[in-house]
Amino acid sequence: MTKSLNWKSKAGYGSAEIGMSAIELLLQVYLLDLYVLAGLEPFYASLALAIAIAWDAVSDPLMGMISDRTPSKGVAGKRLPYLFSGALLIGVSFAFLYSPGMETSQSALFARLLFWYLVLNTAMTLIGVPHLALINDLTDDDQQRTGLFGWRLVLGALGLLVGVAAPSLVDLFWEQGPVSGDIEALLANRSNTGMIIGILATLTAVITCVSVFRTLKNRNSRISADRPAEFSFSIITDAFRSPLFLCIISGFVFISIGRAFNGSLALPFYKGSLGFGETEFSIILLILTLVLMLAAPCWVTLSKRFEKGILSVFAVAALTILTAFTYPFLPKGLLWPVIIIAVVGGALIASVVLLESMFSDVIEINRETASSEVSGAYYGLWRMAMKLARAGGIVASGMMLSLFGFEKGTLEQATSTQTAIAWTFGPGVALFFGVGCYFILRANRILVLKNIKED
Repeated sequence: MTKSLNWKSKAGYGSAEIGMSAIELLLQVYLLDLYVLAGLEPFYASLALAIAIAWDAVSDPLMGMISDRTPSKGVAGKRLPYLFSGALLIGVSFAFLYSPGMETSQSALFARLLFWYLVLNTAMTLIGVPHLALINDLTDDDQQRTGLFGWRLVLGALGLLVGVAAPSLVDLFWEQGPVSGDIEALLANRSNTGMIIGILATLTAVITCVSVFRTLKNRNSRISADRPAEFSFSIITDAFRSPLFLCIISGFVFISIGRAFNGSLALPFYKGSLGFGETEFSIILLILTLVLMLAAPCWVTLSKRFEKGILSVFAVAALTILTAFTYPFLPKGLLWPVIIIAVVGGALIASVVLLESMFSDVIEINRETASSEVSGAYYGLWRMAMKLARAGGIVASGMMLSLFGFEKGTLEQATSTQTAIAWTFGPGVALFFGVGCYFILRANRILVLKNIKED
C-alpha cells in the first residue's frame, strides 16, 4: 500500500474538484446576492440557503456510513457507484438553481431557491463524501495522502478560476447585453453561467470516476471486503469522545464560519464599500485563485521538512492578522492594495491542504483501532460540521445585511451600510479565524504527544 500513485492517477482523482469548486464559488459569492437582486428579502434568502445546507450537512455522515457499509464487490468498490450517481444529478440541479428569473412572489422565489438547493446539495453529498473517503482507501502513506489533497486543492483552484471567469466570459460571448447596472441582464448572465458550469461539473465528476476505476483495477487498494462496516451511530459518538477529533473539527468549524462571512459579504464589500465593478471583482478573484494554485504545491513540499501542524498554525495566525488589520482601512476605488492582500492571503489560504492532511492522519489513527471501516463516516462528520458552520455563517450574514440597512433589488447602498460591512468583513471574519487557529494548535499538540508515545 505504500506504492506511489503516479501524477496521472492523482490528477484524475482530483478532477471532480474542478466542477465542484466552480459551483462552490458561484454559490458562496453570488447565490445570496443573486436571489436578493431577483427580489427575495435577504432574511428569507439566507433562511432558504441555511435549510438546504443544514440538510446537506446531516446527509453527509449518513452517506459516509452507507458507503462504508456497502459491500466492495468488483473493481468499482463501494464508493464509485454513489459518486457516479451524484455526477448525473449535479449539473441539472445547478442549472435550475442558478436561474431564479424575475419572480414577483416571495413564496415562489423562496420555494425555487430551497427546492433546487436541496437537490443540488444531495448531489454534492453523493460526490463529496465518497470522493474524500477514497483518499484513505487508496493509500496508507501520509505523504501520498498529502499529495492527493494537494492535487485536490490545485484542481479545485482551477475550478475557482473557471467560476471566476465564467460570468465575464458569458457576458462577453453571449448576446444578452452588459450586466453592469441592468438587473435583468445580470440574471440572464447568471442563468447561462449556471447551465455551462453544470455541464462542466458533470463531466469532471465522470472523469474522476473513470480515473479511480482504472487506478483500482491496476493496483491493490485498501477497499477490502473482509472489513465490513456496521451501520451504527456509535461511530459518531466515539468520534466526538476523541479530544483529537474534537479539536481539529472545532478548528475547521470556526474557520468555515469565517469563510462563510467572507464569501457572503464579498460582493457587498467589494462592490459597495470599495466601489468596484464586475471587472475589478473578477480580477481580484482571478489573482487569488492563481496564487492558490501556485502556493499549494509549495505547502506540500514544506510539509516534507516541517511539521504540518506547525505550518498550519503559522498560516492561519498570519491570515487572521492580515484580515483584521487591512480590509476596514482600504481606500475606496483603489485596486492595487487589494491585489497585494489577495496575493498574500491566497498563499496563506493554500495551507488548508495541510489541515486536510492532518484530518486524514486522525482517520488513520482511529482506523487502526476500530473494528470496522470508519473513513466514510469520519469524512461525513467533517463535511457535516463544515456545512453547519457555513449555514450559520450565511444566516448571520443575511441577518446582518438586514440589520445594516441593506436594500434589496438595488446596486446602491448607504454609506453607513458600506462601513458596517467593511468592519464585519475584516475584524469580524478574523475573530473566527483566530479561534480556529487556537484549536488547530491544540490538535497539533495532541498529535505530537501521540507520535512521541508511539516512538
